[in-house]
Amino acid sequence: MTNSTHTIDFNNITTNMSLDINDIFFESNGEFNSQILFHSNGLEISVDVDILVSGDISIDRGDYWTPTHKSLDISDISCEIKDIYIDGYELELNSDIESIFLKEIKKIYKM
Repeated sequence: MTNSTHTIDFNNITTNMSLDINDIFFESNGEFNSQILFHSNGLEISVDVDILVSGDISIDRGDYWTPTHKSLDISDISCEIKDIYIDGYELELNSDIESIFLKEIKKIYKM
């Protein structure tokens, strides 16, 4: 077995995901879990997260000429990281790592 060490550049974490929290709220009633893939220095980082969104929904049913319109007034969003895997190996969570990934997750979901 070969041991190897890899370095994650926390200032250079990328993802190709971009999601709108409003769309996801309407599809899931405000509670959903997601697996988000990040990349850093050739490593694949998978983050499992639970997200809970609270808010008020306004629906304008429209008429013959105007389509129905929904809007969401978000009052609270909470995120909880469940697991982080780097190239398939589970990473032990600590508050510093969790804080870094929560910041990145908030960018993805436009929070």
